[in-house]
Amino acid sequence: MLSALFYYLRNYDSLLILALIGIWLIDYGLAHIHYRRASSQTISLSCRSQWCVWQMEAQPNDRQKFRLTDVRQVEIARVFLRGGVFQTRIASAWQITLVFLNGTLPFSQEPTAWQALRQGKALATYLSVPLQFAHSQGQNNYAAQPLVLQRLRDPRTFPRTIHSQPSPPDLAN
Repeated sequence: MLSALFYYLRNYDSLLILALIGIWLIDYGLAHIHYRRASSQTISLSCRSQWCVWQMEAQPNDRQKFRLTDVRQVEIARVFLRGGVFQTRIASAWQITLVFLNGTLPFSQEPTAWQALRQGKALATYLSVPLQFAHSQGQNNYAAQPLVLQRLRDPRTFPRTIHSQPSPPDLAN
């Protein structure tokens, strides 16, 4: 459809391109404004004895009650936020979630990894659960999967070299 439009209005193609870029910029700006308003939601977590109550301040009827022993870990994951009609990536953030045996609950969203790590450490210490980065590998306490360094050191795991031999001389010549 766009190609037909450009064919019939070929004398105005530069104006059409500028108009489409303008529409995209307006869409991007509106999506960014919507993200800033939506990202400022506050989540409260109050714990007494063995029970905790999770609640979003903007939605007072949305409460989740759970036991402290139900929390498996606190997880930090990088998320890319998309918005607008064109689903343009408007931001990347670090999301802190509470991981349970049967699901997750969001806790916070921070713009940098350092802020997320600081807040995640405080939450994990408060709940006495481990803290992990989602989909990570490494040799520290924050990694979800440990690196298997033994396989890298073992020469039997390397691919074998293919040896070639010269072909016999061609008898037709």
